[in-house]
Amino acid sequence: MEHLTSTQQKMVEENHNLIYGMAHKYKINLDEYYDVLAIGLCKAAMTFDETKGQFSTFAYVTMLNEYNAVLRHNKTYMVIPEQNLVSMNTQMISDDGNGVVEYGDLFPADVDIEKDTVETDYVSFLCNQINHPQEQEVIKLLANGFTQAEIAEKMGVSRQRIGQLMNKIRERLRKYAA
Repeated sequence: MEHLTSTQQKMVEENHNLIYGMAHKYKINLDEYYDVLAIGLCKAAMTFDETKGQFSTFAYVTMLNEYNAVLRHNKTYMVIPEQNLVSMNTQMISDDGNGVVEYGDLFPADVDIEKDTVETDYVSFLCNQINHPQEQEVIKLLANGFTQAEIAEKMGVSRQRIGQLMNKIRERLRKYAA
């Protein structure tokens, strides 16, 4: 296994806060993925070519690639929890304890549970096809009715960047559907 040279080690130490910045931006759980991001930072230091631009830019991409690789690897081994299905006709004791009420009666009449469930499942399906956390966030926010401008503000990026992400998402989903 290669060791970092003193120059590489200095680059890692000087750019260590990139780990926290990336974790904050993409809402990455540091307890679980700090080591993955740190390995990405070290790999960036080991492979960095000064003639190709700034180290921080290169390190950021390398760390994100390392994180995405781990997500792809872990996706294969995820255990899907057992789901308990409940019929809308299931009877339950009412809150006051004096009668029986059907589960479906607990929802307002204007709520379309089937439609909402299908939409939720579809959003989950789309997010599973996209490994990039920022793109997953865009899909979820779009599904919840946010506009591009609102998504850009919420994520702290430009509206143009949201448009670019949406184009990437469309392209990836087209490739998946083909």
